[in-house]
Amino acid sequence: METLLKRATALYPRSHGGTSPSPALLALIQRLRDPADALHSAALEALIADGALHPAHAALALDRVTARYTPAALDGIASHELTGRRVRVILAASVATAPLRALALPLLRGAASVIVKPSRHQPRFAAVLAPDDAPDEPFDHLIAYGADDTLARLRAALPTGVTFEGRGHGFALSIVRTTNHLAAAACVAEDIAWYDQRGCLSPQAVIVTAGDPAAFAEHLDRALADVARWLPRGPLDIGLAAAVMQWQGVQRATARHFWRGETHAVALHDAPVIGSPGARQITVAGADDAGLHALVRKHGPWLTALGVAGLADDLPGLEGFNGRVVAAGTLQDPALDGPEDMRPIG
Repeated sequence: METLLKRATALYPRSHGGTSPSPALLALIQRLRDPADALHSAALEALIADGALHPAHAALALDRVTARYTPAALDGIASHELTGRRVRVILAASVATAPLRALALPLLRGAASVIVKPSRHQPRFAAVLAPDDAPDEPFDHLIAYGADDTLARLRAALPTGVTFEGRGHGFALSIVRTTNHLAAAACVAEDIAWYDQRGCLSPQAVIVTAGDPAAFAEHLDRALADVARWLPRGPLDIGLAAAVMQWQGVQRATARHFWRGETHAVALHDAPVIGSPGARQITVAGADDAGLHALVRKHGPWLTALGVAGLADDLPGLEGFNGRVVAAGTLQDPALDGPEDMRPIG
């Protein structure tokens, strides 16, 4: 079967001014959205396996992600930055749908060819989009996703003349700056539940600056149970299950209050505690605006996004922070305006 990505590369127009997005890329999106198409079925199977997603979750994720790919959206980000370049993309384990954007963007930037090396932990969805049928093909531009130390090693090993883009470790925070905790909890619960908290846009903690953090945490516990009814959590492998049990044990011993549901847990602390094993495990703490600003500045280099319920005008300009600021409930559905992670490339 002809590699869909190569076909898209060949068909994408290169002329300046008013270009249309690749017919092949849009045709691929249409096939991925068509329940009657075999490619749709293959994509769903791949997402379920790669992301350890519940089948209903995988179907919702595929529909949500592909809905972003419209002619207007693709025209809006098309450029000539990589015109004539042979691009190699190295993917890391992340949310299962991430390879679609990672592979589409080099095409939309004018790449002459794009070859992908998928994560060994998530090889299936990337292979549906673009089989790695030329692993030794030469390249002159490398785009790599992964841990910061991995990116440093890759950059150091590049031959002379090969340019590099690295996208390293990152995480998001949920911020509650409204006393309407019931509505805010529903939005924050969605941000936590999408992709079972596996990606760089997944919140690792909730910071409450308005109202009682304990009251919000109680609402969040109920909201996570509610969202699981339509966005069910996928299976946990042995390693992740062990990490969740260990995290929960620590939180029970150290948190001011601890709630545990069938597929989630919420730990309330007096001060922010950032870090989660994923799988819908989250901490909540209060802070005033000065404390929030200090927290964002401290973690700025690694913060990909802030999902905010309430006012957020003061957050985008904070020193050291270059991530997205979006409404709570939309953290995991970024606009198709470039990479999901908008921090400067490494």
